[in-house]
Amino acid sequence: SPTPERCALSELLWPFALLRIKALENAVAGHQTQLNELRPLPADVLELHAAISGLREVQSEHEERLSSDIAALGDQIATLERCVEENDAKLNSVQTSMLEDHVEAAVAIDERFRAAKRRSLEEGSSKLLRDVLQLEHQVVHAPRRSRSPELQRLPAEKGNGRGGSGKVEALEDLQNLASKEALDLAKHVNALESRLEECFQLVRRSSSDSTRSSSRDAELACPGTPQATSACRSPLRAAAGSSWLPSHSLSMEEGFEAEFDDDVGEAERPVPRPCQSRLACTSPSHSKSKSAVNRQNALH
Repeated sequence: SPTPERCALSELLWPFALLRIKALENAVAGHQTQLNELRPLPADVLELHAAISGLREVQSEHEERLSSDIAALGDQIATLERCVEENDAKLNSVQTSMLEDHVEAAVAIDERFRAAKRRSLEEGSSKLLRDVLQLEHQVVHAPRRSRSPELQRLPAEKGNGRGGSGKVEALEDLQNLASKEALDLAKHVNALESRLEECFQLVRRSSSDSTRSSSRDAELACPGTPQATSACRSPLRAAAGSSWLPSHSLSMEEGFEAEFDDDVGEAERPVPRPCQSRLACTSPSHSKSKSAVNRQNALH
């Protein structure tokens, strides 16, 4: 039951309660207006959520398509790598076969060139040796054949004159002929020495060429055979015609072949002069001694 105290207190608190109720009503009214303003927001949110879900589906489709494209590109790359390896192998095989063909052709051309060069050297050396031996044969035998008729004719012609004076004139003529023949013989010997020097120079060149060709054969793994040296020497003795040569000519040929054998290993080895050993046989003093014997025979 209300008491007077409670009634007095309620009368005092009533205005404050009214003010508080009014403030609450105002707050509720503000909240209601805000709620009314926020009411269309869930529809926009739903629309945005639907759009986002659609975009996610499209993105997933694009990702799947991209992954399939990446897998296809990987397969194509692997196929291209296999094709490149196969093409490299084929190209290497073709290049190797072509290189082998070129090497074989180069080796064949080099062999033909060396064979032609060897044949030319053999022909040149055999021709030089044949010319030298023929010249030596002419030097040894031709003066004797050319001297005999004149030496036999002069004493007969001078013997028809007066006795002592004819013999003196015959001796003078014989001395003149002997000196002339000595000069001719010296010229022949000089020509023979020059021809021999050319022959030895050709041999030195051929030996140096054979040394270079043997080193090139060692680099190309095509070693030279010893039959080439014997084949290079065999035409010399065959072309020399040793059946009509004198003994010192044969010794010269043997010394020439021995020098050729030595020059195969040593291209810069000095070549001896075999022609100097025969100068004593063809010197003017030897010719004078022969002419003196012929004069004595003519006098007798």
